[in-house]
Amino acid sequence: MLLIGAAYVGSLIIHAHMAEIGPPRVAGTPLRVAAPDGDAVFVMTSQKETRIVGGAGRWSTYRGFETVVHFDLWRFDAAALRPVWRKRLLTDARPNLSKVGVLGAEANRVWLFLGGPVVASTASGEVVGGAAAIEDRNPALKNVVPLDEGHYRFFHGYGLVFTSANARAWRVDAATLEATPWDAKTAVKRPSAIGLPHYAPSSLATFQKRGLTLEQNWLGVLTEEEGEAMNRGPQVPGARPGERRRAMAEFLEYTHAPPELSHTGPKRYRLWRSKVEHVSAAPAGWPKTLPDRWGKRPRYSAFAPFEKSPEFLQAGLLSDGRSRLPILLRDPDSVLVLHRDRIDDEGRLHVTRIAGPDGRTLWDAASPLSVLQSVMPGAGPLVLFGRAHVAPNRDMGDPYHDAHEWLISLDLATGSARTFDLSAAGTAITRSDESRNPDPNTSR
Repeated sequence: MLLIGAAYVGSLIIHAHMAEIGPPRVAGTPLRVAAPDGDAVFVMTSQKETRIVGGAGRWSTYRGFETVVHFDLWRFDAAALRPVWRKRLLTDARPNLSKVGVLGAEANRVWLFLGGPVVASTASGEVVGGAAAIEDRNPALKNVVPLDEGHYRFFHGYGLVFTSANARAWRVDAATLEATPWDAKTAVKRPSAIGLPHYAPSSLATFQKRGLTLEQNWLGVLTEEEGEAMNRGPQVPGARPGERRRAMAEFLEYTHAPPELSHTGPKRYRLWRSKVEHVSAAPAGWPKTLPDRWGKRPRYSAFAPFEKSPEFLQAGLLSDGRSRLPILLRDPDSVLVLHRDRIDDEGRLHVTRIAGPDGRTLWDAASPLSVLQSVMPGAGPLVLFGRAHVAPNRDMGDPYHDAHEWLISLDLATGSARTFDLSAAGTAITRSDESRNPDPNTSR
């Protein structure tokens, strides 16, 4: 009995230093930055850890559990997709943070928001300063640098701008922390200021385009029914054969173009092409004696599928979510088709490279993603970020919040992909004995 009691007490003391660690969760949006030694991807994560505080026995007293949250900044090599470093920025038992994440990068510095503005080195992740350092560097900002995320905005090509508590706009130089008055009309562009990519929490169509209109051709994705409808031309509802054209017919002809992309219902697409003629955008019957300042509009005809194009589910031409154009590749001229392999909850996303002039497949890359959330083009591979949802009712999990978060680096020449599961690999390399770090925004 004595041995059993000693073993029990010993187990409590041992468990006093053990922890239950949850998976890292990406805070905000990843950021890709061009660097001399290869493009880097920066990610901020938050991670909960539950600790047993105290123990049992003559020298310790059991007190219960403590939950802390770790905030880490990661740097990945964009091509190899391996962590270069992982820097712990803050560990807090009572985080009261409305917004956390990467804001942008400028001049070998990365701007973050962590209870206030934080600037860190892109080379090492070491924190250079925060709100307190900005106030120390700029006496005019003493006690007026805000800690509310809503006062800050990072402009691509300009850098970090904020509105102080006395309602003045300032831009902060990442290298020196010097603040200067901000006026959008007179601001000088800074090429090194890189803003965040587009982020969409759950909308696949955000990163898909119906097609691309060129000088003499259009190419894009259509279903068989859509292609046939485009070749029939506009049809006036209720019109009789041979009836004289009226305003409705002229309007429908004027607006006849491939429709907006919609994945309502099960649809199978192929890559199609059509001829394009750029004609006057003037209203029908515009007198030739009057000046024509209406510009040009495309007129589509002769829609036909590419001979070697495969079929795709829920397809669209891949874009970065912000540009009006899809991503175009050269050598050979080609487009990327983003599509699913299934339309149910088990479906995963694929990226397929299709080349002209016959629509042949150069490669098809399967991904673990069920939701794409960011597309990050750059020199070299294409970087994607998103979630892989768990199947419904599997172990009673939440299909969204229990999802794994992935980074994917896609070689555009070969279609080979490197992947990194932040939710799984991140847990394995977490250290649970980190001390609480000082917050650079509150040590004023």
